[in-house]
Amino acid sequence: MSRRAVRTVFGLSALALTALAGLAGCENLAPPPGESVTAVRLNPTPELQSVTKRQDDIDNTVTFAMDEGWRAAASDMARTVLYVDRPSRLDPYPRIR
Repeated sequence: MSRRAVRTVFGLSALALTALAGLAGCENLAPPPGESVTAVRLNPTPELQSVTKRQDDIDNTVTFAMDEGWRAAASDMARTVLYVDRPSRLDPYPRIR
């Protein structure tokens, strides 16, 4: 085959494959619920509960704050009521000042 014939065959086969791929990718399916154009326009970021945080982020922040608060309260209680933060007086050796 001549060079021109090879180019023609290659070009036509590439064109046919492109057209076939384009037709195969065009399906007219109904969008899943919540993904219609109207639903997206009404709520473009449905996973966000505030300006920048998802519900998981908010839950993590609340859990972290509650944990910090309880640990701080327990530490304050130990220092105030139980006097655990001072050294033990039951040492067998005298303390050097």
